[in-house]
Amino acid sequence: MMASLRVLSFAAARPQNLLHLCRPATAPLLSRVSSLHTSAPRNAVATKSTSDTTGLGHWKLERVVSVALVGLVPAAFVAPGPFVDYSLAVTMPLHTYMGMDCVFTDYVHGAMTKPLAKFLNAVVHVGALGGLLYFNAHDVGISEGLKTVWAL
Repeated sequence: MMASLRVLSFAAARPQNLLHLCRPATAPLLSRVSSLHTSAPRNAVATKSTSDTTGLGHWKLERVVSVALVGLVPAAFVAPGPFVDYSLAVTMPLHTYMGMDCVFTDYVHGAMTKPLAKFLNAVVHVGALGGLLYFNAHDVGISEGLKTVWAL
């Protein structure tokens, strides 16, 4: 018993003697991951992507147009005029275009179906924009037109 205690005390006095007990039989973890590099090379140039892959720009534009409509729709009845009419003529088709584009992106699938749906969405909304601009320029305008329809 004393001999075994003497061996343990000798080993405890020198921690390097116990290291072989802690080492795994295979290669150490450090040597297996030493070839993994997580930092960029020093000569790499950081470039900002010009494409909006996050959708943040689209999201912000949706919010701006929605907030604009919140103010423009009551303004059409409180203070009708050409500025309000032309602003509505641009924001209403833009708002519905972006909304339908999100619907088509999320729910229409297929190699031909999705591009066709998005193209038809653009055609319909460009037509709506043209029609509303024409209505403002050659008729009573959106504000007065809505008042007339609601007066019936």
